[in-house]
Amino acid sequence: MLVIMAAHTIYRLRFVYATLSTIFVLVGYEGIAIAHQKLLSSGGRVRGFCQQQFLLVSSAILGMASSYFLEVYIRRVFAQRIRLGQEEEKSNRLLLNILPRETAAALKEREGVIAEHYDHASILFADVADFASISSRMTPHEVVGLLNEVFSHFDDLAERHDLEKIKTIETAT
Repeated sequence: MLVIMAAHTIYRLRFVYATLSTIFVLVGYEGIAIAHQKLLSSGGRVRGFCQQQFLLVSSAILGMASSYFLEVYIRRVFAQRIRLGQEEEKSNRLLLNILPRETAAALKEREGVIAEHYDHASILFADVADFASISSRMTPHEVVGLLNEVFSHFDDLAERHDLEKIKTIETAT
């Protein structure tokens, strides 16, 4: 019984392999028990033999059930870890999309307020003049293309002059 239970729980064999090892142990045990029973063929021994067989088979069934549920649990935990890793990756990409790399790293490493002091900083607010009337004469695809062109131009300027773009905000009025 200990070998069967160990195969199902302690060794953490996959359900199929644990079940095969249980069948192998049961068949081997039955073969030995039948050979031994032929040597000792008395009436009192038959009842004890059936009780032993019942205990062995019931422990095998319990072992298989525990092995199955343990494997299901392990697979579920594995799938959750995969999903958690994917969500963490999405979160990191989003964080890097809106914050500079150093600020995002500091935010992940420390708790509390993370504030930097800059002696000189410039802030640019830009507005596309008469955007509402321009965009009303364009298709949605053309509006997105126009905005992409404007933002790409700002991104190129920031890169060319070694500036750090913190955030781009599009608002509709």
